[in-house]
Amino acid sequence: MKPLAILLAFWLALLAWACPPPHESARDTIAFNKGILDSVQADYLEKCTANPEQRICQEINRAGNAHNLAIQALIVYCGSPEFEAGAPCTPPANKEVRKQLHDKLKVAVKNLQEIIRNLKEIAQ
Repeated sequence: MKPLAILLAFWLALLAWACPPPHESARDTIAFNKGILDSVQADYLEKCTANPEQRICQEINRAGNAHNLAIQALIVYCGSPEFEAGAPCTPPANKEVRKQLHDKLKVAVKNLQEIIRNLKEIAQ
């Protein structure tokens, strides 16, 4: 029975190590998509300055807004604006509130990913 307990403990530890906290994956996704957004903005800066009504320019603006919203959702989930400056993430202790904020963070990140996907398709 002892080997089974050790094996179970090993798998639980591996699972905990393999699944980063939700704020870390959200932060990484936001940063990755920011790189794509910055690149597309740089590529279309002149065209969008000359004619901001172009579809690509509108999509760049949508992506920027979605990026800002995802950052705000992450800051709210993590408990403070200091998180953006490097302070540790401190999600709410209340499980229900934490779940609500986590759900909102997931939606904001998903929306950002969809808009960035559309932006990349238009930019090609």
